[in-house]
Amino acid sequence: MAANKCCGRWLAGGFPRWQETAKTSASDSGAAGSNNSLSYSYDVEGRLSKSSAPLLLFNNGGRYGYDALDRLAWRVVAKPLPTPSITTLYVHDTHNHIIAETDLSGVTWREYIWLDDLPVAVVDGVNTGSPKLYYVHTDHLGRPARMTAQNQGWVVSAKAAP
Repeated sequence: MAANKCCGRWLAGGFPRWQETAKTSASDSGAAGSNNSLSYSYDVEGRLSKSSAPLLLFNNGGRYGYDALDRLAWRVVAKPLPTPSITTLYVHDTHNHIIAETDLSGVTWREYIWLDDLPVAVVDGVNTGSPKLYYVHTDHLGRPARMTAQNQGWVVSAKAAP
């Protein structure tokens, strides 16, 4: 299988997550890929099932689960001890868009705003007294490419390659 390239850098402190610039590859079976510090495993359906980041102090990787409609349903991110793992549940609308992230007790952390099939905005910290609104800027294929805060400063910039 040809190399599958993905790179991006989440610039804001903690939003939505830091992602190291990475090049990943998969074998012909699609079983796994890595880039020295990041490693990814896929299930028989070709969906991400596990990520590992043993060298990173803030995130030791995670596990991912899917619902009967093949949508991302949950993610468990392992943190270094003694910090407990963080479980995120994903809520979808009738068009299969993720519209919210919640914890196991049902508290909503983040909401996503859509216009038809285009992501428009993200509201982070919904469960706090001061939620933050971020605007999504898409590329020509409708993929999120950048996010800006209300002060028009960039907070996320991502690149994707086929």
